[in-house]
Amino acid sequence: MKEIIMPITVSEILKSQNLTLCGKVKWGQSFKSPHCGIYIVSYSKNEDDIGELIKTPPISKEQVIFWLNKVQTFELDKKKNPQIEDVIERLSKYWIQDESILYIGMTSATLSIRVSQYYNTELGERRPHAGGHWLKTLSNLSDLYVYYSECSIFQNIEANLLDYFGKNISESSKKLLFDTNLILPFANLEHPLRGRKKHGIGKAKLKD
Repeated sequence: MKEIIMPITVSEILKSQNLTLCGKVKWGQSFKSPHCGIYIVSYSKNEDDIGELIKTPPISKEQVIFWLNKVQTFELDKKKNPQIEDVIERLSKYWIQDESILYIGMTSATLSIRVSQYYNTELGERRPHAGGHWLKTLSNLSDLYVYYSECSIFQNIEANLLDYFGKNISESSKKLLFDTNLILPFANLEHPLRGRKKHGIGKAKLKD
């Protein structure tokens, strides 16, 4: 029997933890929020509807070249000076073809400051916010949206959101992933309770 694909919407994943959407901005756009909370990056224009899915990973060759040139220590499977095509292929194996949510973040600081730090951390830099830096390899970065929910940070909320995501992606997408044991949105590289993705990319940030 053919699998029925039911992509996860932003509204759905927030509601799974009884969270309320407080706002949405285009990637790079500032917003005012003095509260802590959750932020989700997605290519969907609407929190209730996925819209058209992006099946082919939009990895930018130019951005990968920039990354490798900037960070001379970059390794793939513990080997230095990897081929650009090999890095693109590895990143592509974490693209979930029937999901639009690309990153889920949590901050105990103010949402507006933390998201601004995310915008302004160049690929390869370690600070101020290098979490989710794979997002910067995408050719459609400027077309993404940031959804945010102001909320009290309670124990395991980020883990719960990531778990919900991992448990609800399609089996067909799951089989295509390089690491099928820890399933996270494309740009989430680690789970707060279950460790890191096994992606083989190492020493990919500049030293402090």
